[in-house]
Amino acid sequence: MALGNCDSDWRSAQSNIQLVALCKQDFEHTQFYGPLVNGLRQIESAGIEIWPGKTVKGSLTFIAGDNLGSNGIGGFTENFSTSEFFCRFCLIPRQLFGANEQFRFAPRRTVNNYNEALARLEEERNNGAGEKKDFQGVKFDYLFNTLESFHSVRGLPCCVAHDLEEGAFAFDGALAIKGLIHLKWFTLDELNESITTQKYTSKDKRDKPVVFPKAFTKIPGSASQVRAFIRLFPLLLSGKITDPTDEVWQFLLLLREINLLCFTPVVRKSSLPYLEMQILEYLDMRATLFKEIPLRPKHHFLQHHAELISQFGPLPKVST
Repeated sequence: MALGNCDSDWRSAQSNIQLVALCKQDFEHTQFYGPLVNGLRQIESAGIEIWPGKTVKGSLTFIAGDNLGSNGIGGFTENFSTSEFFCRFCLIPRQLFGANEQFRFAPRRTVNNYNEALARLEEERNNGAGEKKDFQGVKFDYLFNTLESFHSVRGLPCCVAHDLEEGAFAFDGALAIKGLIHLKWFTLDELNESITTQKYTSKDKRDKPVVFPKAFTKIPGSASQVRAFIRLFPLLLSGKITDPTDEVWQFLLLLREINLLCFTPVVRKSSLPYLEMQILEYLDMRATLFKEIPLRPKHHFLQHHAELISQFGPLPKVST
C-alpha cells in the first residue's frame, strides 16, 4: 500500500510502500480479502484519528498488477488465449480481436454491464448450466466493489512495462530487427558489438541493453533493459541504415515513439489523440508487415493506453 496523495517520487520509494497482507498459497477470496475490505470501509466512513481532534478519511483509488493478477482479483476471466471476452476494459469479442475500427466502437465495461453479466451468470447457473465459468468475461463479484469509491471496471489500470517491454514491443521489436538483418543492413554480430562497445551515460549503465542470442524471439533483458534498447537503438544502429524510408525501419521508429509517449512522466491531454493515432497506425503496419504472426492480447490492451492515461495519469505511476 502507498499513499496516493504523496508526490510520486516519494510514493515509489520502498520505504513508503507498506505491506498490507501476505499469503503463501491459494486462498478463498472472501476469507482473505474480507478483513482488508472491512478496514477500508472503516477508513471511508469514520476515518483515522491521526492526532487528537484531527481525523482523516481515505479511499482505495486503484490496485496495480499485471494482466493475469488484475483480471484474477477483479473477477474477470484469466484465460487470455481462448475466452471470448478477455479484456477487463471493454467488451470486444475475440472474433473482432485485432480489427482496429471495430475496437474503437467496442462497448467499454461499466458498473451496469458488469452487474448485468453477474446476474446473467447466476441465472444460467440456476437454469442448469452447471458451473458456468463466466459471462462476458465476468466470473464473480469482486469483494472490493462493495467500497464506495472503487470498482473493478475503473480501478485496475494496465502495467505499461508488462504490456510493452515484457509483451508486445519486446516481440515486435525482435521481428523488426530480424527484418533489418534479413535486408543485410547489418549482421547480428555487428549489432551485438555496437551494444557492447557503446559508451553509455551513468544512468543508462544501470540498465544497458543486453546482447542478442543467436536464436532470439524477443528483445533480451529485463523490462528496463528492453526499454533502454528501444530508446537507444537509433544510436546503436547509426551508420547502418541503408534506406530511412523502409517500412520495417519506420515501424521500429513508430514503436519507439509510442514507447516514449507511454513512459513519459508528464502527459498533456492534448497529446492523447496523437498517441491513439500512432497506436492504430502501428497495429496497421504490423498487420501488413508481419501478417503471418498473430496478434497477442497485449496488442489489444495497448489500444486502451491513451484512455487509461486520461483516467489514471502517466502510466509509469500506476505500474508495478
